[in-house]
Amino acid sequence: MLRLFSIISYFLIISISAVAQEVCVKKGSVITEVYYGYPFLGTSILKAGYGNPEYFKSINSTNHLGFRFEVLVTEKIGLGMEGTYAEAVVHYAKNGVDYSAGIEKYRILAKANIHLAKNRLFDFYLTFGAGYVDQKYYQTEPGVNNLKNNSFIEAQIPVGGRAGLGMRYFFHKNIGIHAEVGLGGPVALAGLSFKFN
Repeated sequence: MLRLFSIISYFLIISISAVAQEVCVKKGSVITEVYYGYPFLGTSILKAGYGNPEYFKSINSTNHLGFRFEVLVTEKIGLGMEGTYAEAVVHYAKNGVDYSAGIEKYRILAKANIHLAKNRLFDFYLTFGAGYVDQKYYQTEPGVNNLKNNSFIEAQIPVGGRAGLGMRYFFHKNIGIHAEVGLGGPVALAGLSFKFN
């Protein structure tokens, strides 16, 4: 899927670059976005720690819910902020008593986007970000911690980052959709874009 996205992106960038026309985002544009990202690694960690079929009942995850904004400070560079929330909760039972355990994660990143190619409808960009991450583990069963020796939980530091490739499609002058693939946070995300010039 990533390869197909890369091939389509390449040809769209070439075709967009070849045609000089009005652009959808320019210096001074302000873009706000909401999105849903998948997957949340915490879901897999909980399933590994509490997935014993003898006790396991269910697992729920919000995956990543995010909000971000960007201001284009030049024709090609945009600066902004991004905030995300993710939570996963596992439900299990022992001796007829129901318990739960969960991982909750908040992220706030400073972001920079490099706009590779754009026209009246499309905007292709590279994105980079770094910032603060707060991840908490909780459990209702007294005296038990199935994730105590999990290297991911133990090594968690409060710093995070993201690098990715994305595109926006504005089907209206000020409203569009976007999709992005990357590392750091969700592997893939998609959502709504709102532009103010």
